[in-house]
Amino acid sequence: MDVLLVDPALRRGVPEPYENLGVASLAAAARRGGFHTHTLLNHVEGWSRRRLGRELLERQPAVLGLSLLSFPARPTLDLVRDLKQAGLRSRVVAGGHFPTFNDGRLLAERPEIDAVVRGEGDLSLVALLQAWREGRDPVGVAGVSWRSPEGTIQVNPMRSLVEDLDTMPWPVRDHTDRIIRAGGTLNLVRSRGCFANCAFCSIGSFYRMQKGPAWRQRSVADVVAEMESLTRRWPGVPVKFYDDQFIGPGRRGREDARAFAEALITRGSNVPFSIFARADTVEPELFRVLKAAGLRSVFVGIESGSQRELDEFNKHTTVEDNLAALKVLQGLDIRFQMGLIFFDPYTQMDDVQANMDFIRRTRPLWSTPGNVLSVENRAIVYKGTPFYERLKAEDRLKGDWMEVDYSLPDRGVRILMKISHLYLNTLLPAVSLVRRLPDRLRRLGRNLHSLLTRQTRASERWPVSTRPKVRGTSPTPEVHKN
Repeated sequence: MDVLLVDPALRRGVPEPYENLGVASLAAAARRGGFHTHTLLNHVEGWSRRRLGRELLERQPAVLGLSLLSFPARPTLDLVRDLKQAGLRSRVVAGGHFPTFNDGRLLAERPEIDAVVRGEGDLSLVALLQAWREGRDPVGVAGVSWRSPEGTIQVNPMRSLVEDLDTMPWPVRDHTDRIIRAGGTLNLVRSRGCFANCAFCSIGSFYRMQKGPAWRQRSVADVVAEMESLTRRWPGVPVKFYDDQFIGPGRRGREDARAFAEALITRGSNVPFSIFARADTVEPELFRVLKAAGLRSVFVGIESGSQRELDEFNKHTTVEDNLAALKVLQGLDIRFQMGLIFFDPYTQMDDVQANMDFIRRTRPLWSTPGNVLSVENRAIVYKGTPFYERLKAEDRLKGDWMEVDYSLPDRGVRILMKISHLYLNTLLPAVSLVRRLPDRLRRLGRNLHSLLTRQTRASERWPVSTRPKVRGTSPTPEVHKN
């Protein structure tokens, strides 16, 4: 049975090439289960909707697995619907946060979807594939919702979370060569899940749907072994840890992070790596050891410079915690990216002012070369989040189940949000492009000069009577020898 797992990436703003470790982990589990499995990451391919559709029609896998986020859900589902009408014979299964929280609606309203894998999907997907390979319906397959031959929606019980992550195979690395050639990093995780429950984030809710601890980590030995395997195969390439929470909860979480760092130091690792961290886990002694082990960059979810908003977000941090974390990183000469969410469903004018004051107050920190101020204009509300449930109770949700939006009661905040959106999404990119234009023009000029120089040399090497006809700007006559 041929299985094709796809990240369709029919969305804007994919910032850099990266390995989709969710898809890569599912593929590893499916291959271990004996299934002939391929992966396709469209943000690596860079294909248009039409080109992606043509590829899927040509391949005709027995099972087509889709990793679905909220943003590209509608265009992806529309594409699959069109492909079914054009002759796609594959069984289609969807997984990820969006299908998990919308499994009933997906199966009821989108006949192109045959099944949904809910929650952490490695074992559930393999069990579903085994059922289909044996020609039976996935009755009782934990973690799967599906449509019966009679058209009824069946929702099987949830599967428990994998407690021992060392029992899972390492993610496949089908696309890493291309990702690195395009300037990407080696992507890795040492844990799964999140112990926090931020009001705007669906990660905590996603993992709490299943029995077991929401945050789990691999053993130090397993992570170090995979990291060394990757860096031997791709030497000199930095590592980016994509853990939702690299440092676990409480004292034990800090001790385990330190043990990982000390293991790297003991092995003499000199591979630079980056992580995501909460502000309240950034401590001088721990991060000094992490830096000695290779830590070079940290994304810190500051979220807001307003204490009222931090409380709304359920962050369990303070403005001073955030400031202290940035100062620790600056003092250790560790680069950082500080993430802010400027507007949310409950933003007030005082919060806007507090955020502006915080940005000004921290300017000496984030304006240091290598550091980044990353501003998300507004919080997106996802089904499954505390924000979603609260807004639903307040009757403030807008849009439909695939594209959820919300209203803002404060007119002044609404106006400022629109202005901010215009600046961040139109004016700032335009200014950035204009600033980069001279460099791009100089680079273009150098390339043209190089091509013309090589063309002139080619002309000097070939007599006029035997010179091949050169189309366009082919750089050398050797191109035409075949």
